[in-house]
Amino acid sequence: MNFKLFAGASRMARQAAKLASAVVIGLAVVGTPASAVTVEHGGVSYDFSTVEGTFNDNQELLESQFWWGNYRLSENLAHEIGVTLGLPYTAYGEPFGPLFANGPTGTNQIQSDFFASVSGHSFWHATGPDTVQTWAVATMVAAVPLPAGGFLLMSGLAGVAGLRRLKKARA
Repeated sequence: MNFKLFAGASRMARQAAKLASAVVIGLAVVGTPASAVTVEHGGVSYDFSTVEGTFNDNQELLESQFWWGNYRLSENLAHEIGVTLGLPYTAYGEPFGPLFANGPTGTNQIQSDFFASVSGHSFWHATGPDTVQTWAVATMVAAVPLPAGGFLLMSGLAGVAGLRRLKKARA
């Protein structure tokens, strides 16, 4: 009778190990959200996406971007990201990407840079603060803390070891 209880507990432990392995593998696959493009600047990774609306509606967000006030950086980012965030505009017969707002022009307009897909260059652009545009924005990618990464690695290794033991026991 005690042997049957032990065998039942062992079977439950194997099933729990399978479930834990599946959970760990699932977390590894879906734990990181997809993003349009990730760029590293100054040793920090940023996920880039876009927002729609006027500058006035998004002023706080746009002025908080790490390239705000730096025309060269804005231009370089527009060129580096290119068409990966889409081509929401067409001007002069050429599609171009979202605007990288980088500061006021002094004439009640916002200075921005964009990437033109046909010529392959980034260009300067001025737009009114109340004109609806597609703006590029970035959020800092949170690094996985080492203790959490270590726990995830150890859990995955334990799951693989459990599956190997299960396979050997069945053979």
